[in-house]
Amino acid sequence: MLLSRREDSERLKNLSTVLTYKMEAKGKDRNEVQFFAKFVLCSNNESFPVIIDPEEIRYWVRKVEPLKIPNRSAKKSSPRREMQTFSKRSERLSASLGEEKATTGNTN
Repeated sequence: MLLSRREDSERLKNLSTVLTYKMEAKGKDRNEVQFFAKFVLCSNNESFPVIIDPEEIRYWVRKVEPLKIPNRSAKKSSPRREMQTFSKRSERLSASLGEEKATTGNTN
C-alpha cells in the first residue's frame, strides 16, 4: 500500500483541499501561504493504493493500461519520454472529464 498509515492518508486529504498552508523554515517564523496542488499517486496495488473510506470523494482511482509497443526490448523508453506520454494522457483525460461535466451539468 502506497500510503499504509491512516495519518498519511488524512494528511494527503487535508492538503488536497486546503487553501492556505503554514510553511516553516528552520530558524524562521511560520508563514501562511496560498496553496494549490493536485497529487498524482502511482501504485502497482490495484485494489488498495491508499486507505480510502467508502464515502470519500477526494480520490479518483484510474487504471492506466500499459503502452502497446510491439517489440519492447528494441525500443527503449527514456523517463522523459514516459513523462511526456503520461502528461498527454492526463491532458486527454482531463479534457474528456471536462466535456462530461459540461454535457451532464455536473460541476463536482
